[in-house]
Amino acid sequence: MNLTVVEQGVGFASLRWTAPNDPNKDSYTYHVIWYQYEYRMNSRTVHGTEINITSLSPGINSTVTVTSSYGNKSSLPATITFAADGCIPAQLKVVSYSPTSVTLSWIVPNDLNNTHLSFVSLFSSGKEIQNHTTKNKEITITGLSPFTKYNVSISSLCDGTESIPARIDVQTGPSPPMNLTVVEQDVGFAFVRWAAPNDPNKDNYTYDVTWYQYENRMNSRTVHGTEINITRLTNGENCTVNVTSSYGNKSSLPATITFTAVPCGGKVRAEGWLSSPGYPQNMYLYMDCVWDIEAPLGHVVVLTVVDLNYYYYYSSSQCYRTWLAVGYNQTSDRDVTMCRYSDVGRRIISITNTLRLFYHAIPFNVTLSSQGNLFTCCPVIDIKFIVYSPDYASKSPQL
Repeated sequence: MNLTVVEQGVGFASLRWTAPNDPNKDSYTYHVIWYQYEYRMNSRTVHGTEINITSLSPGINSTVTVTSSYGNKSSLPATITFAADGCIPAQLKVVSYSPTSVTLSWIVPNDLNNTHLSFVSLFSSGKEIQNHTTKNKEITITGLSPFTKYNVSISSLCDGTESIPARIDVQTGPSPPMNLTVVEQDVGFAFVRWAAPNDPNKDNYTYDVTWYQYENRMNSRTVHGTEINITRLTNGENCTVNVTSSYGNKSSLPATITFTAVPCGGKVRAEGWLSSPGYPQNMYLYMDCVWDIEAPLGHVVVLTVVDLNYYYYYSSSQCYRTWLAVGYNQTSDRDVTMCRYSDVGRRIISITNTLRLFYHAIPFNVTLSSQGNLFTCCPVIDIKFIVYSPDYASKSPQL
């Protein structure tokens, strides 16, 4: 009895009925048949007094019959015919989101010309906080809190009647990291730090970090803190770092910074000590550096090898994987190349007031000093003079 459609949505309808007043009604089952097209019949047997019918075509009439059954006997059917609601918004989905907005789209099957009004309501914790009326089938809701859950309800006005609403749960995305900064930098590495965004769940965020100096050589890492040490940078080249906040399957827009990696080499005075980048570790296997060491005019450069941490054993006189070399001229020529432990303690003196030092992937430590030039002397002065013999005027000497 009382077969009724109690709820209807996009593609579905919930029906309910009451059991007949029969002595054995608690033992009855109910055979339900429904169709929108006679050649596409569906059926199901249920033990209760309600059923949810799905996969209905919007705007098409549906016929449902329900019979009471007990043993091998069945009742006459109760029947209802209704139209699947073509005014209910369908295909409601999230198109995009940001930390403070979400964009939704939908269709209304009976409104192909976009003439029907749609009523959009935004709920937070069950309370309506925004409402909008539009003829469009897409809307961007703004003014939201970062990484916060909301519920959106959308209904349509068809023939003066508001449809049953379609609903969807939405969530905004995380905010990007703040104050992305290079806090420390040296040859081959940079220490980058940022601040967590002011989001409710920021303590649960991870951060996806990507960096590159050349677009075809991208590096990435996911970290749980707000800092990262980036190594193996090519000296003197620009480096771009992107950091996004992530939680679950949602990520923020990136925070970006571009900086120039610290160059390796340059001009230094012939005093103190000089060591390889990252000494004593061999952190930069593919790095090449050149230093021009200068002593005061009239002095020479004195270089003493204190440590040479070789990684390869060279049986020949050639150093081809890692080496430290010096050149007496300001060219690319290497006059002395070192790569063995026996080179420790070696003392090299330039022939002018400059000395060029070449480095390729070997940890080293040298001391630098200067001393007076040993390879030149005071300038030669051209003096003319005459020597006379005793009694120059006489023809013979007096003994």
